[in-house]
Amino acid sequence: MSHRVVSLMVAFLILVSVAAAQVAAVVGPSTAPIGCNVRITISNDTNSVVGSGACPFTVSDATGAMVFAPQICTLNLIPIAPGGEATFLWNQATNAGVQVPAGSYTVNVQIPNGGGITSHPLTIGGTAGMGQLGVQRLGTAHNLILCAPNRPNRLFLALASLSSSFGQPIPGCTLVLPLDPDFLFNLVISGSPEVLPYLPNLVGVLNANGESTAPMVITPNNPLFAGLSIDMCFLTIDPSFPAACPIDEISAVTTITVM
Repeated sequence: MSHRVVSLMVAFLILVSVAAAQVAAVVGPSTAPIGCNVRITISNDTNSVVGSGACPFTVSDATGAMVFAPQICTLNLIPIAPGGEATFLWNQATNAGVQVPAGSYTVNVQIPNGGGITSHPLTIGGTAGMGQLGVQRLGTAHNLILCAPNRPNRLFLALASLSSSFGQPIPGCTLVLPLDPDFLFNLVISGSPEVLPYLPNLVGVLNANGESTAPMVITPNNPLFAGLSIDMCFLTIDPSFPAACPIDEISAVTTITVM
């Protein structure tokens, strides 16, 4: 093998390793009901500590007008360890402390280490939302945020499928589950040991604020999973189990893609 070929292979491997190890952000729930904190999470998938600003985001409305920008913020950097993340909260209030109306927004996040600004669409509205607390990459594990502010202390069940094109009716209910009844969905709903180790804590109880961060997505460190997307949502269950339909809330779908 020639020296030139070896050099090209090394350069390719370096580029692949750099592309695979990045600092990036995710915002969730991407559909957030009024009353839910919006989480802005910066994930550090490099081999070095990175420093994030203490207030690394702003929020603008559908017209592009700024509705929130931190006014008082410490200059100290927040260290994010390799493989770690830092999460920041926005309580859906303007700089004047007023709740923003339902609608479309954009969260602009400053990525540390000269990563520029990334923009993330956000919808304020609905009654239940789900989002990621970290950028999903090969070999990583991140929690999810579930929020249904009108259902404190409710039982929840999180579900997953490979698509959400047409959904499926729920027997005895007028609600429609937005996930398609495909191969992955059937494995999850049946509690298959083939998939549940990678999707732990799908059943639990929301806290007094109608939130939970217990569910997780664990991605195997296998290149075959690169680029895979799954759709997830959660539903809440009335503990009194009324005869008609025990499900009283279904969240918007969140799509999780392995980067």
